[in-house]
Amino acid sequence: MRVPDFFDGLKRGMFPRFFRMGAYMDIRKDYLFDNVFVYQNPSLYAFGTDAVLLAAFTRIRPGSVGMELCAGNGVISLMLAKRKKPSHITAVEIQEACADLAKMSVTENALEGIVTVLNADLKTLSPPHRKLDFVVVNPPYRKENAGFKSVEDSRRVSNAEVLCTLDDVVKTASLQLKYAGDFYCCHRPERLCDLFCSLRSFGMEPKRLVMVQPRPDTPPHLILCHAKKYSRPGLRVLSPLILLQDATGDVLSPQVQKIYKTGFF
Repeated sequence: MRVPDFFDGLKRGMFPRFFRMGAYMDIRKDYLFDNVFVYQNPSLYAFGTDAVLLAAFTRIRPGSVGMELCAGNGVISLMLAKRKKPSHITAVEIQEACADLAKMSVTENALEGIVTVLNADLKTLSPPHRKLDFVVVNPPYRKENAGFKSVEDSRRVSNAEVLCTLDDVVKTASLQLKYAGDFYCCHRPERLCDLFCSLRSFGMEPKRLVMVQPRPDTPPHLILCHAKKYSRPGLRVLSPLILLQDATGDVLSPQVQKIYKTGFF
């Protein structure tokens, strides 16, 4: 973190009240790639491998217009904006503190003309005048009454369906997308049936699916899904993505190394 710049900003009142009350002590500035940085606070939300893989899995044409739901600190929007050249992305995040971090990252990387951060409840979004080309989302994985519950409220909101359900996410995405628009998400394998049922309920058809395995000998722990609005049925299950080369080492597989280096599958 460039400390002088940050504290100069505090003195001028540039940053929100949340940061001026002392929580800035937990903020860190992390390097992504090619002089792209992201601000994050691990006590609120910190992105992981799933966000990197989802951004790489997302196929968008240069000049397209899209939206990221459940954006957290906006890391997926940053990666797409820098590597896949959309015309514009709106990053929607309900938690004000996380949205403020996303805004800081957008400013840090001079992406104000490409990425707009919207602090809003996705359930209240109106359909846009111009329907979108794509929507991407890394949603809360766990149902509100299931699984581990994070101690901190903010992390619980990020991890569990406290403020929005999977149906809420898919419904909003469908309302925002144009005919044949593209929807990209990651989720847990145990929620695959829920995801497919929700997609079809709101007029979207799953088209590509990738299972992500930590090692060659372990079951998948993540899925990457691409769906298309008002498309004909037909799902392609692609080869699994293996994160680590072998069962004992900690070396990234060649495909994952390529993803981190280039941002593309």
